Amino acid sequence: GDLVVNEVLFNHRSGGVYFVELLNRSARYLNLQGYQLAMQKATSLGTCVISPAAACVLAPGQLLALTSDAGILQAQ
Repeated sequence: GDLVVNEVLFNHRSGGVYFVELLNRSARYLNLQGYQLAMQKATSLGTCVISPAAACVLAPGQLLALTSDAGILQAQ
């Protein structure tokens, strides 16, 4: 597809945060408004991590990292 999960950090170190990196592999701009990304654990239903209410546009070849705390992620 045009939008792919490029990287996932699912086992972060103590004090760290999870993240998911998305990649627009297409030659066109992708608007992520209305998309939903969820995480599901074996013992629970999916929890919505992100669902942009406003336009969130990825340019061709652009990466987007989704996390609960960008500051902690950048410090890792």
